[in-house]
Amino acid sequence: MASGDPVSYADAALAQRRIGTLTGDTDVTAASYSSDTGVENFSCTVVAGRTYRVKYVFNAQAVTTTNTLLVRIRSGNYTGTQITYTNAILATAIQQFVIEADWTAPVSGTQQFSITATRTAGTTNSQFRGAASQPRSLTVEFAYV
Repeated sequence: MASGDPVSYADAALAQRRIGTLTGDTDVTAASYSSDTGVENFSCTVVAGRTYRVKYVFNAQAVTTTNTLLVRIRSGNYTGTQITYTNAILATAIQQFVIEADWTAPVSGTQQFSITATRTAGTTNSQFRGAASQPRSLTVEFAYV
């Protein structure tokens, strides 16, 4: 499809199609995150050569004093290849963060995406928060047709 060509409803719907979402509506146990630590993961079916948008929306807080966490989205398990990251500066009040990146599937099949976190500043525990009214979500969608 060339630039300026009309887009059919089916193409537009495919471009917005959600592959799947992991929703976390309970708190993750507070941890030090002094080394790279797995937070959660999700698997879905992907097609080789297709580009997907991987997005993580999360609420987090430091337990007693300000901390900075390096939060990563990885392809594969908790030690998999980093897709993107953010430095989340956590106060004692709950804050919301969003990180996302495009990822192209090298092969067709089941693909796991993982979230990890490492404390890079601060000395106390941090916590990823979740509730029915404000859940964490790890979402995979088609980025392009």
